[in-house]
Amino acid sequence: MFKAYWIAFIASLGGFLQSYVTCVIAGALIFITSEFQLSPFNQGNVAAIILLGALAGSLTAGYLADRIGRRMTLFLSALIFLITAVSVFMIKALAMLMMLRFATGIAIGMTSILVPMYLAEIAPPSKRGAFVTFFQLSVTIGTLIAYFVNLMLAKQGNWRMMFFFAAIPAAFQIFGFLFFPESPRWLLKKGRMSEAKKVLAQIGGELTSIPEQVSKPLFSSRFSFLILIGFVLSAFQQFTGINAVVYFTPKIFKEAGFENPQDAIFATILVGITNVIATFLTIFLIDRFGRRKLLLISQVGVIATLLLLVLSFATDWQIIDKIAVGAVILYIFSYSLGLGPIVWVLISEIFPLSVRAKALAFCTFVSWLSNYLIVLSFPSFISSFGPSWSFSIYAFLTFLAYLFCMRYIPETKGKTLEELERLLARVVKE
Repeated sequence: MFKAYWIAFIASLGGFLQSYVTCVIAGALIFITSEFQLSPFNQGNVAAIILLGALAGSLTAGYLADRIGRRMTLFLSALIFLITAVSVFMIKALAMLMMLRFATGIAIGMTSILVPMYLAEIAPPSKRGAFVTFFQLSVTIGTLIAYFVNLMLAKQGNWRMMFFFAAIPAAFQIFGFLFFPESPRWLLKKGRMSEAKKVLAQIGGELTSIPEQVSKPLFSSRFSFLILIGFVLSAFQQFTGINAVVYFTPKIFKEAGFENPQDAIFATILVGITNVIATFLTIFLIDRFGRRKLLLISQVGVIATLLLLVLSFATDWQIIDKIAVGAVILYIFSYSLGLGPIVWVLISEIFPLSVRAKALAFCTFVSWLSNYLIVLSFPSFISSFGPSWSFSIYAFLTFLAYLFCMRYIPETKGKTLEELERLLARVVKE
């Protein structure tokens, strides 16, 4: 089991890199805006261009995962992270910054598909929820470290060094993947039964039946119900406004009364710590409490805290800054307890092996497209209409997602991927 946890740790560094390179823009954007004289629209472009790259990466990752394997595709994404981080000191113009962030986004799109898939396919059934949640935990730690780096370098405004720190975990992950095994489910799909059983024996996994190995068309009536679940979970995870809040937390706090950029960045540290604590708690709860119950509790918390944010920005109270900070912290806690990690757990579990890579590629594409639209529009929207209207819309969309999950989301804890495949096949037929 120790080896499996070590593999999960190295693979989950992809989540760290994904969140670090996206969230470090929260502090860096203040200084990039000053250096390049960015309008609100171009601020949104700088933050969001990485998401267009993620869209491109998500479109290719499913094909690569089936073609060359999960491990090698993750290795490739880590290599892209390393190259783009080292190249940041070459940036002399806005166009160069946009190109590098787009390339980094390609690695993000690949990682966001492959890490949950790889973790789900190597994990023992009783620990699968925790293993896939390692991905989200590393995402939250990456966010926190990004905020700390922002704070450390805020005084000198060294945004290039903020981006460069991603090179360290990328190099460590590249080294780790040189020694790690391929996904046993991918080996089975390629007909390499003996290798797959050997890997499962090494990591403490099990196989309750031989899964269907022939690839199937994803968009068919056979999988339509599962595609609907994946689509709604992926889209509405972003329509909560999570990345608008994460990427622009300093800007939100400045709107709430934090005039000093360093004070606004420092306030985000509290947000990052809350994110890590809630996700760490989920690791212990998800395989005991269940996916569905935590997801519903999380959605209720997100709706309530978004409405609190609406209230805080809609009033003229003198304590508006304290209310806004408290609301953001509670919002992050609620999101990280369920919506953040459990969506990735569910979409990595519900699809059969014959379409899993394609399905996760589709769901991740939907997630990054939704993310891009939210992040691109947020600076202009908050500038034109104020924060209250923005958070009101996110609260309403989260309520719609809650109604859907209450009606359609199944419980998946404690079952092997092959058992889930048979169970969900029966559900689809019914």
